[in-house]
Amino acid sequence: MALILGRSVWRTLIAVAVLVLPAAAACRPTAATNDVPTDRSEYSLGREMRYIDSRNPELSWPVPAAGAARRAKFVIVRIGKVTNPARTSLTFAVAFRTSGNDLIQLGSFSLYPSDNPGRFIVATQGKVAANGHIVLALKDPSIEGMASVRVGVAELALGDG
Repeated sequence: MALILGRSVWRTLIAVAVLVLPAAAACRPTAATNDVPTDRSEYSLGREMRYIDSRNPELSWPVPAAGAARRAKFVIVRIGKVTNPARTSLTFAVAFRTSGNDLIQLGSFSLYPSDNPGRFIVATQGKVAANGHIVLALKDPSIEGMASVRVGVAELALGDG
């Protein structure tokens, strides 16, 4: 009887392992926020690292017609590199400049800690259209400690999160 009970226990353990192990293998950790996606979107507004500093506090990217037609929900900004030795507080404003040169504020984000790269999303509010530009600007570029600040923007894209 002990031998049959032993087989039964082993069969139960094997059955549980067959059911649980594939499910556990599918549960991978999510990608870190600084990982570069392997499939770059055709709606990406910028692919090369561009820099913001106190002398160049603003970057602008044209919105492609395909990206505007898609009506993306978010502007996705990936900060790839930060030089901020004084750890000055850094806040960025995201806006849309229309073809008529009107500036529509979409939102803002801050680095935390202030020398940490990351991925940020700002809602488009349905206001991004073709023939315009997404503008990423450093707020308060003239405050103390900004002379040594340099921020590399690795990617700016339209997406759904």
